[in-house]
Amino acid sequence: MSLHRWLAGFFLLICMLAALFLNAVMFSARSFQHYVAQVAPETGGVIRLAEIERVGEEVKALELTMAPLVGAAAQADASVAQLTADLDRTRSELNATQAQIMASVDRLESEAGAAPAAATSAYDDISLTQRLDALLANRTAPAAVRASIPAVKAAIAQANVTESNIAALTDKAAAAANEQARAGETVVQARSQIVQRQSAYGAEFSRIIAEAQALKASSPLGIGKSFAEMHPVFLSTVLVCVMGALGAILYLFPLYMVPNAQVYLRDIVVRLVFGMATALAFYIVANATLAGFSLSSQGQQAQSVGANLNPFTVSLLGIIAGVMADDIAKWILERGRQLLGGNAGSGLAPSIDPASAPPMTSGPAVSGPEIDPNTGRPL
Repeated sequence: MSLHRWLAGFFLLICMLAALFLNAVMFSARSFQHYVAQVAPETGGVIRLAEIERVGEEVKALELTMAPLVGAAAQADASVAQLTADLDRTRSELNATQAQIMASVDRLESEAGAAPAAATSAYDDISLTQRLDALLANRTAPAAVRASIPAVKAAIAQANVTESNIAALTDKAAAAANEQARAGETVVQARSQIVQRQSAYGAEFSRIIAEAQALKASSPLGIGKSFAEMHPVFLSTVLVCVMGALGAILYLFPLYMVPNAQVYLRDIVVRLVFGMATALAFYIVANATLAGFSLSSQGQQAQSVGANLNPFTVSLLGIIAGVMADDIAKWILERGRQLLGGNAGSGLAPSIDPASAPPMTSGPAVSGPEIDPNTGRPL
Protein backbone atom coordinates (compact mmCIF):
# COMPACT_ATOMS: atom_id res chain seq x y z
CA MET A 1 0.00 0.00 0.00
CA SER A 2 1.38 3.35 -1.05
CA LEU A 3 1.74 6.20 1.42
CA HIS A 4 -0.74 8.30 -0.51
CA ARG A 5 -3.36 5.54 -0.42
CA TRP A 6 -2.77 5.03 3.31
CA LEU A 7 -3.19 8.75 3.97
CA ALA A 8 -6.40 8.82 1.93
CA GLY A 9 -7.78 5.89 3.92
CA PHE A 10 -6.78 7.45 7.22
CA PHE A 11 -8.40 10.77 6.24
CA LEU A 12 -11.55 8.90 5.17
CA LEU A 13 -11.63 7.14 8.55
CA ILE A 14 -11.28 10.43 10.42
CA CYS A 15 -14.10 11.93 8.35
CA MET A 16 -16.29 8.92 9.12
CA LEU A 17 -15.70 9.17 12.90
CA ALA A 18 -16.31 12.91 12.88
CA ALA A 19 -19.51 12.48 10.87
CA LEU A 20 -20.74 9.74 13.20
CA PHE A 21 -20.08 11.86 16.29
CA LEU A 22 -21.72 14.98 14.88
CA ASN A 23 -24.66 13.00 13.57
CA ALA A 24 -25.20 11.32 16.94
CA VAL A 25 -25.16 14.58 18.90
CA MET A 26 -27.19 16.56 16.38
CA PHE A 27 -29.71 13.75 15.92
CA SER A 28 -30.20 13.55 19.70
CA ALA A 29 -30.69 17.32 19.94
CA ARG A 30 -33.15 17.35 17.05
CA SER A 31 -35.05 14.40 18.55
CA PHE A 32 -35.32 16.33 21.83
CA GLN A 33 -36.67 19.36 19.99
CA HIS A 34 -39.18 17.20 18.13
CA TYR A 35 -40.38 15.61 21.39
CA VAL A 36 -40.83 18.99 23.08
CA ALA A 37 -42.76 20.26 20.05
CA GLN A 38 -45.11 17.28 20.33
CA VAL A 39 -45.87 17.57 24.06
CA ALA A 40 -45.83 21.40 24.07
CA PRO A 41 -46.92 22.60 20.61
CA GLU A 42 -46.95 26.23 21.69
CA THR A 43 -43.13 26.15 22.03
CA GLY A 44 -42.65 25.15 18.40
CA GLY A 45 -39.65 23.08 19.51
CA VAL A 46 -37.68 26.24 20.36
CA ILE A 47 -35.81 25.41 23.56
CA ARG A 48 -33.76 27.31 26.11
CA LEU A 49 -32.21 24.72 28.40
CA ALA A 50 -31.16 27.38 30.93
CA GLU A 51 -34.79 28.47 31.23
CA ILE A 52 -35.97 24.87 31.58
CA GLU A 53 -33.41 24.25 34.32
CA ARG A 54 -34.41 27.47 36.09
CA VAL A 55 -38.07 26.46 36.04
CA GLY A 56 -37.06 23.02 37.26
CA GLU A 57 -35.24 24.52 40.24
CA GLU A 58 -38.23 26.72 41.04
CA VAL A 59 -40.58 23.75 40.86
CA LYS A 60 -38.30 21.71 43.10
CA ALA A 61 -38.19 24.54 45.67
CA LEU A 62 -41.98 24.86 45.58
CA GLU A 63 -42.36 21.11 46.04
CA LEU A 64 -40.06 21.20 49.07
CA THR A 65 -42.07 24.09 50.48
CA MET A 66 -45.34 22.33 49.76
CA ALA A 67 -44.33 19.07 51.47
CA PRO A 68 -44.96 20.28 55.08
CA LEU A 69 -48.13 22.02 53.90
CA VAL A 70 -49.41 18.76 52.51
CA GLY A 71 -48.58 17.09 55.83
CA ALA A 72 -50.43 19.78 57.77
CA ALA A 73 -53.43 19.43 55.46
CA ALA A 74 -53.43 15.68 55.97
CA GLN A 75 -53.33 16.12 59.77
CA ALA A 76 -56.19 18.64 59.56
CA ASP A 77 -58.21 16.16 57.51
CA ALA A 78 -57.57 13.40 60.04
CA SER A 79 -58.46 15.68 62.97
CA VAL A 80 -61.73 16.76 61.35
CA ALA A 81 -62.63 13.17 60.58
CA GLN A 82 -61.89 12.05 64.16
CA LEU A 83 -63.86 14.94 65.73
CA THR A 84 -66.80 14.30 63.41
CA ALA A 85 -66.83 10.63 64.39
CA ASP A 86 -66.68 11.55 68.12
CA LEU A 87 -69.54 14.03 67.69
CA ASP A 88 -71.71 11.50 65.91
CA ARG A 89 -71.05 8.85 68.55
CA THR A 90 -71.65 11.24 71.47
CA ARG A 91 -74.89 12.58 69.96
CA SER A 92 -76.13 9.06 69.39
CA GLU A 93 -75.37 8.10 73.00
CA LEU A 94 -77.02 11.31 74.30
CA ASN A 95 -80.17 10.72 72.27
CA ALA A 96 -80.43 7.21 73.66
CA THR A 97 -79.89 8.47 77.25
CA GLN A 98 -82.48 11.23 76.86
CA ALA A 99 -85.05 8.80 75.48
CA GLN A 100 -84.37 6.48 78.41
CA ILE A 101 -84.78 9.36 80.94
CA MET A 102 -88.13 10.40 79.38
CA ALA A 103 -89.35 6.81 79.50
CA SER A 104 -88.27 6.48 83.15
CA VAL A 105 -90.17 9.64 84.18
CA ASP A 106 -93.30 8.46 82.39
CA ARG A 107 -93.02 5.06 84.10
CA LEU A 108 -92.58 6.57 87.57
CA GLU A 109 -95.61 8.85 87.08
CA SER A 110 -97.65 5.88 85.97
CA GLU A 111 -96.61 3.82 89.01
CA ALA A 112 -97.39 6.77 91.33
CA GLY A 113 -100.86 7.19 89.75
CA ALA A 114 -100.14 10.80 88.81
CA ALA A 115 -101.86 12.44 85.90
CA PRO A 116 -99.86 11.82 82.72
CA ALA A 117 -97.99 14.80 81.30
CA ALA A 118 -98.77 16.22 77.90
CA ALA A 119 -97.33 13.99 75.17
CA THR A 120 -94.11 15.43 73.68
CA SER A 121 -91.10 14.05 71.89
CA ALA A 122 -88.80 16.94 72.81
CA TYR A 123 -86.38 16.47 75.68
CA ASP A 124 -86.59 19.24 78.32
CA ASP A 125 -84.45 18.70 81.40
CA ILE A 126 -86.17 21.50 83.36
CA SER A 127 -89.66 20.08 82.76
CA LEU A 128 -88.50 16.59 83.61
CA THR A 129 -86.87 17.80 86.84
CA GLN A 130 -90.07 19.59 87.84
CA ARG A 131 -92.11 16.46 87.25
CA LEU A 132 -89.69 14.44 89.34
CA ASP A 133 -89.86 17.03 92.14
CA ALA A 134 -93.68 16.79 92.06
CA LEU A 135 -93.48 13.02 92.44
CA LEU A 136 -91.04 13.38 95.31
CA ALA A 137 -93.41 15.84 97.06
CA ASN A 138 -96.37 13.44 96.63
CA ARG A 139 -96.58 11.65 99.98
CA THR A 140 -98.92 9.06 98.52
CA ALA A 141 -96.40 7.92 95.93
CA PRO A 142 -95.01 4.43 96.51
CA ALA A 143 -91.67 4.18 98.29
CA ALA A 144 -90.10 2.41 95.33
CA VAL A 145 -91.03 5.35 93.08
CA ARG A 146 -89.61 7.88 95.51
CA ALA A 147 -86.41 5.82 95.81
CA SER A 148 -85.90 5.77 92.02
CA ILE A 149 -86.18 9.54 91.57
CA PRO A 150 -82.55 10.44 92.63
CA ALA A 151 -81.12 8.05 90.03
CA VAL A 152 -83.19 9.64 87.28
CA LYS A 153 -82.11 13.12 88.39
CA ALA A 154 -78.48 11.97 88.28
CA ALA A 155 -79.03 10.72 84.74
CA ILE A 156 -80.46 14.13 83.79
CA ALA A 157 -77.40 15.87 85.25
CA GLN A 158 -75.07 13.52 83.34
CA ALA A 159 -76.99 14.22 80.13
CA ASN A 160 -76.49 17.94 80.72
CA VAL A 161 -72.74 17.35 81.09
CA THR A 162 -72.75 15.35 77.85
CA GLU A 163 -74.52 18.21 76.11
CA SER A 164 -71.82 20.59 77.33
CA ASN A 165 -69.15 18.20 75.97
CA ILE A 166 -70.93 18.09 72.61
CA ALA A 167 -70.90 21.89 72.46
CA ALA A 168 -67.16 21.90 73.17
CA LEU A 169 -66.58 19.18 70.54
CA THR A 170 -68.63 21.17 68.04
CA ASP A 171 -66.50 24.26 68.60
CA LYS A 172 -63.33 22.18 68.30
CA ALA A 173 -64.57 20.55 65.11
CA ALA A 174 -65.42 23.97 63.65
CA ALA A 175 -61.91 25.22 64.45
CA ALA A 176 -60.41 22.09 62.89
CA ALA A 177 -62.55 22.57 59.78
CA ASN A 178 -61.30 26.15 59.46
CA GLU A 179 -57.72 24.93 59.81
CA GLN A 180 -58.42 22.25 57.23
CA ALA A 181 -59.75 24.89 54.81
CA ARG A 182 -56.71 27.13 55.33
CA ALA A 183 -54.27 24.24 54.87
CA GLY A 184 -56.11 23.06 51.77
CA GLU A 185 -56.12 26.55 50.31
CA THR A 186 -52.38 26.89 50.94
CA VAL A 187 -51.70 23.58 49.22
CA VAL A 188 -53.89 24.56 46.28
CA GLN A 189 -52.01 27.86 45.93
CA ALA A 190 -48.65 26.07 46.01
CA ARG A 191 -49.81 23.58 43.41
CA SER A 192 -51.17 26.35 41.21
CA GLN A 193 -47.75 28.04 41.37
CA ILE A 194 -46.13 24.78 40.26
CA VAL A 195 -48.63 24.38 37.43
CA GLN A 196 -48.02 27.99 36.42
CA ARG A 197 -44.27 27.37 36.25
CA GLN A 198 -44.83 24.22 34.18
CA SER A 199 -47.57 25.71 32.00
CA ALA A 200 -45.30 26.01 28.96
CA TYR A 201 -44.50 22.28 29.04
CA GLY A 202 -47.59 20.73 30.62
CA ALA A 203 -47.72 17.37 32.35
CA GLU A 204 -44.53 16.15 30.63
CA PHE A 205 -42.32 18.72 32.36
CA SER A 206 -40.58 16.14 34.56
CA ARG A 207 -39.67 14.04 31.54
CA ILE A 208 -38.48 17.11 29.63
CA ILE A 209 -36.16 17.97 32.53
CA ALA A 210 -34.81 14.40 32.56
CA GLU A 211 -34.32 14.44 28.77
CA ALA A 212 -32.49 17.77 28.93
CA GLN A 213 -30.16 16.56 31.67
CA ALA A 214 -29.45 13.34 29.75
CA LEU A 215 -28.69 15.36 26.60
CA LYS A 216 -26.22 17.56 28.45
CA ALA A 217 -24.55 14.58 30.10
CA SER A 218 -24.20 12.63 26.84
CA SER A 219 -22.38 15.35 24.86
CA PRO A 220 -19.01 16.84 25.84
CA LEU A 221 -18.31 20.55 26.14
CA GLY A 222 -22.00 21.41 25.98
CA ILE A 223 -22.21 20.63 22.25
CA GLY A 224 -25.58 18.92 22.61
CA LYS A 225 -26.92 21.90 24.58
CA SER A 226 -25.81 24.30 21.85
CA PHE A 227 -27.42 22.20 19.13
CA ALA A 228 -30.67 21.81 21.11
CA GLU A 229 -30.96 25.59 21.50
CA MET A 230 -30.72 26.17 17.76
CA HIS A 231 -33.89 26.92 15.86
CA PRO A 232 -35.46 23.60 14.74
CA VAL A 233 -35.44 24.58 11.05
CA PHE A 234 -31.77 25.57 11.17
CA LEU A 235 -30.79 22.44 13.11
CA SER A 236 -32.68 20.25 10.62
CA THR A 237 -30.82 21.99 7.78
CA VAL A 238 -27.43 21.41 9.41
CA LEU A 239 -28.39 17.83 10.28
CA VAL A 240 -29.34 17.01 6.69
CA CYS A 241 -25.99 18.44 5.47
CA VAL A 242 -24.00 16.34 7.94
CA MET A 243 -26.10 13.31 7.01
CA GLY A 244 -25.26 14.08 3.38
CA ALA A 245 -21.57 13.94 4.32
CA LEU A 246 -22.21 10.58 6.00
CA GLY A 247 -23.90 9.35 2.83
CA ALA A 248 -20.94 10.51 0.77
CA ILE A 249 -18.61 8.56 3.06
CA LEU A 250 -20.82 5.50 2.66
CA TYR A 251 -20.36 5.94 -1.08
CA LEU A 252 -16.58 6.35 -0.81
CA PHE A 253 -15.77 3.48 1.56
CA PRO A 254 -16.79 0.63 -0.78
CA LEU A 255 -14.95 2.39 -3.59
CA TYR A 256 -11.82 2.67 -1.44
CA MET A 257 -11.99 -1.02 -0.53
CA VAL A 258 -11.68 -2.02 -4.18
CA PRO A 259 -8.08 -3.16 -4.77
CA ASN A 260 -5.96 -0.74 -6.75
CA ALA A 261 -8.74 1.89 -6.64
CA GLN A 262 -7.36 5.37 -7.12
CA VAL A 263 -9.04 7.43 -4.34
CA TYR A 264 -7.24 10.67 -3.63
CA LEU A 265 -7.64 13.19 -0.84
CA ARG A 266 -9.10 15.69 -3.26
CA ASP A 267 -11.70 13.12 -4.32
CA ILE A 268 -12.77 12.62 -0.71
CA VAL A 269 -13.05 16.36 -0.04
CA VAL A 270 -14.94 17.02 -3.27
CA ARG A 271 -17.31 14.10 -2.69
CA LEU A 272 -18.00 15.24 0.89
CA VAL A 273 -18.84 18.77 -0.23
CA PHE A 274 -20.87 17.46 -3.16
CA GLY A 275 -22.83 15.12 -0.87
CA MET A 276 -23.58 17.89 1.60
CA ALA A 277 -24.64 20.31 -1.16
CA THR A 278 -26.83 17.68 -2.81
CA ALA A 279 -28.41 16.75 0.53
CA LEU A 280 -29.24 20.40 1.21
CA ALA A 281 -30.70 20.88 -2.27
CA PHE A 282 -32.72 17.65 -2.01
CA TYR A 283 -33.98 18.70 1.43
CA ILE A 284 -35.14 22.07 0.09
CA VAL A 285 -36.89 20.46 -2.86
CA ALA A 286 -38.55 17.91 -0.57
CA ASN A 287 -39.75 20.66 1.78
CA ALA A 288 -41.10 22.69 -1.12
CA THR A 289 -42.87 19.62 -2.51
CA LEU A 290 -44.42 18.68 0.84
CA ALA A 291 -45.54 22.27 1.36
CA GLY A 292 -47.20 22.38 -2.05
CA PHE A 293 -44.85 25.02 -3.43
CA SER A 294 -45.62 26.43 -6.86
CA LEU A 295 -44.45 29.48 -8.78
CA SER A 296 -48.11 30.20 -9.56
CA SER A 297 -49.24 30.18 -5.93
CA GLN A 298 -50.57 33.75 -6.32
CA GLY A 299 -49.18 34.98 -3.04
CA GLN A 300 -50.18 31.95 -0.98
CA GLN A 301 -47.55 31.24 1.63
CA ALA A 302 -46.34 27.67 1.73
CA GLN A 303 -46.06 26.21 5.18
CA SER A 304 -42.58 25.49 6.46
CA VAL A 305 -42.38 21.80 7.19
CA GLY A 306 -38.73 21.77 8.16
CA ALA A 307 -39.57 22.11 11.84
CA ASN A 308 -42.30 19.47 11.64
CA LEU A 309 -40.30 16.69 9.99
CA ASN A 310 -39.07 14.17 12.52
CA PRO A 311 -35.28 13.64 12.67
CA PHE A 312 -35.54 10.18 11.10
CA THR A 313 -37.07 11.65 7.94
CA VAL A 314 -34.49 14.44 7.82
CA SER A 315 -31.64 11.96 8.28
CA LEU A 316 -33.05 9.64 5.64
CA LEU A 317 -33.23 12.46 3.10
CA GLY A 318 -29.64 13.47 3.85
CA ILE A 319 -28.17 9.97 3.67
CA ILE A 320 -29.99 9.10 0.45
CA ALA A 321 -28.88 12.36 -1.14
CA GLY A 322 -25.28 11.80 -0.02
CA VAL A 323 -25.08 8.24 -1.37
CA MET A 324 -26.96 8.98 -4.60
CA ALA A 325 -25.58 12.48 -5.13
CA ASP A 326 -25.11 12.06 -8.90
CA ASP A 327 -28.63 10.76 -9.52
CA ILE A 328 -30.21 13.25 -7.11
CA ALA A 329 -28.47 16.16 -8.86
CA LYS A 330 -29.84 14.98 -12.21
CA TRP A 331 -33.29 14.51 -10.65
CA ILE A 332 -33.25 18.06 -9.29
CA LEU A 333 -32.24 19.28 -12.74
CA GLU A 334 -35.21 17.49 -14.27
CA ARG A 335 -37.56 18.89 -11.63
CA GLY A 336 -36.28 22.40 -12.32
CA ARG A 337 -36.88 22.02 -16.05
CA GLN A 338 -40.39 20.72 -15.44
CA LEU A 339 -41.10 23.57 -13.05
CA LEU A 340 -39.92 26.14 -15.58
CA GLY A 341 -41.94 24.53 -18.37
CA GLY A 342 -39.10 22.90 -20.27
CA ASN A 343 -39.49 19.96 -22.66
CA ALA A 344 -37.33 17.61 -20.64
CA GLY A 345 -38.58 14.09 -20.52
CA SER A 346 -40.02 12.62 -17.38
CA GLY A 347 -38.00 10.38 -15.10
CA LEU A 348 -34.32 10.28 -14.25
CA ALA A 349 -31.72 10.76 -16.92
CA PRO A 350 -29.48 7.70 -17.40
CA SER A 351 -26.07 7.95 -15.80
CA ILE A 352 -23.26 8.08 -18.40
CA ASP A 353 -19.90 6.72 -17.34
CA PRO A 354 -17.18 8.80 -19.10
CA ALA A 355 -14.86 5.79 -19.11
CA SER A 356 -17.33 3.79 -21.20
CA ALA A 357 -18.03 6.59 -23.68
CA PRO A 358 -16.55 6.32 -27.20
CA PRO A 359 -13.09 7.85 -27.33
CA MET A 360 -12.59 11.23 -28.91
CA THR A 361 -10.32 10.92 -32.00
CA SER A 362 -9.32 13.09 -34.91
CA GLY A 363 -10.29 10.39 -37.37
CA PRO A 364 -13.68 9.44 -38.63
CA ALA A 365 -16.54 9.47 -36.20
CA VAL A 366 -17.08 6.28 -34.25
CA SER A 367 -20.26 4.53 -35.27
CA GLY A 368 -23.01 4.44 -32.69
CA PRO A 369 -25.98 6.49 -31.54
CA GLU A 370 -25.56 10.18 -31.04
CA ILE A 371 -26.08 11.52 -27.49
CA ASP A 372 -28.16 14.60 -26.72
CA PRO A 373 -25.85 16.83 -24.59
CA ASN A 374 -28.82 18.29 -22.70
CA THR A 375 -30.60 15.10 -21.62
CA GLY A 376 -27.90 12.46 -22.03
CA ARG A 377 -30.32 10.34 -24.05
CA PRO A 378 -29.57 8.70 -27.44
CA LEU A 379 -30.98 10.66 -30.39
